[in-house]
Amino acid sequence: MSTRIQEPDFEVSKDVMEWLASSALRMEVPDAFESGQPATYHAQAVEQLRMYVRLLGGSLKQKNSTVLDESLKTYSNFAEQTYCEAQPLIPPEEQGQVLAGLDARP
Repeated sequence: MSTRIQEPDFEVSKDVMEWLASSALRMEVPDAFESGQPATYHAQAVEQLRMYVRLLGGSLKQKNSTVLDESLKTYSNFAEQTYCEAQPLIPPEEQGQVLAGLDARP
């Protein structure tokens, strides 16, 4: 699925991103959704999500116009979240580079 979110014709919504990150964490650490304490897995969950948001950001330039708006909205929404940390999930400079790349799209 991580490959699929990068494909030009695949629209990435908030639900898709949340499902992907939680599924990956569930596969890596099954205890995270059963008897484990959520705080124990917070950093790992945030890193999983960060990885997928970066994959999406890197693929936005190749997205078809029919799926770009929703995928861009999803990227921006997740990238700006802090998830109980001092900084956004994706640093503002990196977000700016991703968005600037979209301005150069043909």
